[in-house]
Order: sequence, then C-alpha cells, then structure tokens
Amino acid sequence: MPICEWDDVELFKDGATQGRGKLVIADDQLRWGNDLALDYPSIVLHAVCTDPETFPQPCIYCQVEDSGDESNMEELRFVPKDPNQVQVIFSEMSRCAALHPDVGGDDEGDEDGYDGAEFIDANTSAEKLQMFERAFIEPSGPPPPAPGQFDEVEDENDDE
Repeated sequence: MPICEWDDVELFKDGATQGRGKLVIADDQLRWGNDLALDYPSIVLHAVCTDPETFPQPCIYCQVEDSGDESNMEELRFVPKDPNQVQVIFSEMSRCAALHPDVGGDDEGDEDGYDGAEFIDANTSAEKLQMFERAFIEPSGPPPPAPGQFDEVEDENDDE
C-alpha cells in the first residue's frame, strides 16, 4: 500500500538518467515508474545529497545491492522536481526501511563493536550506556584546567 507518491521524479542509475517517473514509497518497497521495485533490505544506504560538486541537483542518493551480490552495488539518485521534497522523501524512506531490519547482515560491526542492532532499554548495562554516551559526545576543545592549576603563574604585566 503506497504511503507517499511523487510524480515527475528523475532517476539516475550509475550516473546515467533513466528518465522521469512516479516515485512510490510503500511499507514493503520503494518503486519508481514501472521499471524499478526495491525491497528495503536491498537498499544498503540512502542519504540526502545537496552538494552541487557531487551532483548538480538535490537528490536522494542510494546504494543498492545488485541481485544479492554485495560486491556489485548500483548507485541510484532520485531527483524530485521540487527540491524541497528531498528531505520528505528521505524521512519516509528511513521510516519504511526501519520496518525491515537487516536480518542477514554481517556480524563484523564497526571498530567500536557496535553493529547497529542493539537497543537501549531498562535492562541495558551501565557499561553499554557509557559506550553509547561516548559515541554521541562531540569534542569541544581541550579539557578545562584542574582547580588551582594556574594559581602560581605570574602575570607578565605585574612587573610594571
């Protein structure tokens, strides 16, 4: 069942235009025209692209597994006629993708050991909570000085 539809969305596949068609976001698939139907688990990555040096128009950038072969990825770009709709499309795609978690994904995880499949709830250990907290703290410069660290430093202007 369609959730959202946009007419006149241009599709680029591996850099070449495929024409314009209707983009349909449904709970089970993302569809474009009559030519493309993608199950969400096959969409490895989707992102908003607004950098004109990367692509001349605001778009949704996707990496898609080509026939289940992880070594062969297709790059797709969906360019709506109204560039203000890019963020709306991304939000709807994200919502629907969350309904279809990657059940057969690799078990490698990232360098911190987080594989994206953990959730925080009342039973989460303090150690896990600290790991999540560290992942989201942005560095804000050097740490503040320790109390009394500069008490004995003389001001250069005191000699005058």
